[in-house]
Amino acid sequence: MKIKNLFLLLAVCMSSIVNAQSSKEKITFSYQQLPLFPMSTDKTYDVEVILPYEDEVIAQKEAIASENKQLKEDAKQEKKDYDNKKVGAKLVGKVLLGESKPTGRAQLAEAPFFQTIWSRDEIKSKITVPGLEQKVGAAALITVFINRFDYTYNAQYIPEKGYYYRVNGVGTVTMEAKDESGAVVSNKTFSASQTGKGNDFQSKYFRSEYARDKDWKLNKEAKLRSIESKKLRTSMSQMAAYLKSNMGYNSIAYKGVVFTFRAKKHDYTALNSAFPTAVEVYNMLNTYPLDQDTKARITEMNEIWKAETGNIDAGSRKARINAEVGEGLYLNLAFACIWLEDYSKANLYLAKYKVLDPKGKDKVYKSVQKLLNDQKARFAANH
Repeated sequence: MKIKNLFLLLAVCMSSIVNAQSSKEKITFSYQQLPLFPMSTDKTYDVEVILPYEDEVIAQKEAIASENKQLKEDAKQEKKDYDNKKVGAKLVGKVLLGESKPTGRAQLAEAPFFQTIWSRDEIKSKITVPGLEQKVGAAALITVFINRFDYTYNAQYIPEKGYYYRVNGVGTVTMEAKDESGAVVSNKTFSASQTGKGNDFQSKYFRSEYARDKDWKLNKEAKLRSIESKKLRTSMSQMAAYLKSNMGYNSIAYKGVVFTFRAKKHDYTALNSAFPTAVEVYNMLNTYPLDQDTKARITEMNEIWKAETGNIDAGSRKARINAEVGEGLYLNLAFACIWLEDYSKANLYLAKYKVLDPKGKDKVYKSVQKLLNDQKARFAANH
């Protein structure tokens, strides 16, 4: 049985050597990515920061300050009036009316949690777009709305553990981008998800309800400030990544594949001569637009692969240009046409690939298709 299996394995190996095969040669390079939403021809933009809650917070603070001021004045006046009373009047008030001696200290109104009025300059400093300059008065405008922060407090009790509380906050940032003509090119809201055990904060367990409530009262301000700040940082980070990917001019590191070919009974020397050229020219993509010499070399490389597509014999595994080789040729051609900005040809080669591989499950095919869709959209947005 072992000898039979050994012969079967040798037969499979010999068959794979005889049949034409493709090999995925990994290459890495960087290319210049155009913005999906170009902002301005002079590559400048201004930033406006809006705090929709600001006026309300200021008004509430002023109202409470005014109320507490009045409470303090009333307490002082009450003590003064009491001190001016005669001893008999004080005694009557205490014995018959149950009045206590005024302390002159007022019971002040408790202020709620006020959302932070963030520094506009600090927010602006965090708005960066690669390849663009932030400039006051620029025609293109990015408006950042720091939306209302809200929270929920839930007092809980578990018999076997004790009393505890959970706090969850909601804080979002909305970004609206207008190009130099004033047209809105993007509008998106960024929101930080909850952390920890499904909550932004969960307290320790306390032995009594009183101890739990006391802890919350003492630490409420600090806890909410921490959650509010974390929400803002996360949302701003999301927005920065979005601006970079969609509005910026970026140098993108890319890992791709170029197919080469081999077989024991077939010669692919001429066909594989395109590979060194591919490695060289793909490392020249980190400028935009490409110079004519680079484009010419990509075209010459394509002609080598294209010349063999007419020889594809998908029905014969032993053919020099069989289905597997044909798939590699079409993917090589489609990938190269993307950098020539010939997206119709790239689509055509991918369509021809799908004839040979109807299910299109190959990872290289999927990555080339994804790159094609992205580059085509960005090209259309900028031309």
